[in-house]
Amino acid sequence: MLEALYVLNVLLMLALPLVVVTVARKRLGTSWRLLGAGALTFFLSQVVHVPLNLGVAALFRHGVLPTPPESVRVWLLPVALGLSAGLCEEVARYVGYRRMRGVRTWAGGLGYGLGHGGFEALLVALVALSQLINLFVLRGMDLSTLPIPPEQAEAIAKQLADAWSAPWWMALAGTWERVFAVLAHASFSIFVLQAFRRGIAWLAVAIGAHALLDAVAVFLATHHGVVVTELAIAALAVGFAAAAWGLRDRGRA
Repeated sequence: MLEALYVLNVLLMLALPLVVVTVARKRLGTSWRLLGAGALTFFLSQVVHVPLNLGVAALFRHGVLPTPPESVRVWLLPVALGLSAGLCEEVARYVGYRRMRGVRTWAGGLGYGLGHGGFEALLVALVALSQLINLFVLRGMDLSTLPIPPEQAEAIAKQLADAWSAPWWMALAGTWERVFAVLAHASFSIFVLQAFRRGIAWLAVAIGAHALLDAVAVFLATHHGVVVTELAIAALAVGFAAAAWGLRDRGRA
């Protein structure tokens, strides 16, 4: 049963971007150009986001920046990762809006956000597919025959054992997480749109909301496990979506 659920999870994750595109095209009338712009915004944000995180990590690893005590690291890492994601992605979204001067409606902002979140969902789904293939290929294999260090083989063996002994609902966690991640991206896109309709302070709102979501996710995943983390992500995403929905009339051109 677990094998089938892992396969189902990946199939649902691969289907999600198609559902997002269909909703955007059929229900919102979003153009392919706008969906593509949202996808490009995510890609370009990662061109800055990934090197930034790697660079800061390297500064700590090589002693350029002092390593904070454990009591500080507990909250500093989630906050730092949340802020880096919020700043890079929401500023990129803001720049994208400035380039697309005609996109100022609530529906347009929603479609732009769905392009952003849908493209990220596609990339995550492809990673999940790769992981699923490895999960099946390595199952039952003698890892000592692989050209890897013993400690790495031991770590992989533990990961495989955890995956194949997980409760059934864990197999579907990837789909659950992506659905609410897309919902959050759509909401952040509406928030950034308000920077052009109500004032630049809304960009800070979007950055703060995104940072909060990612920081909570990192902290809870480290200290409280998958269930609490995914429930918290869902609750925050629904809250952000409710706020974005409340902006729909006043955000209309």
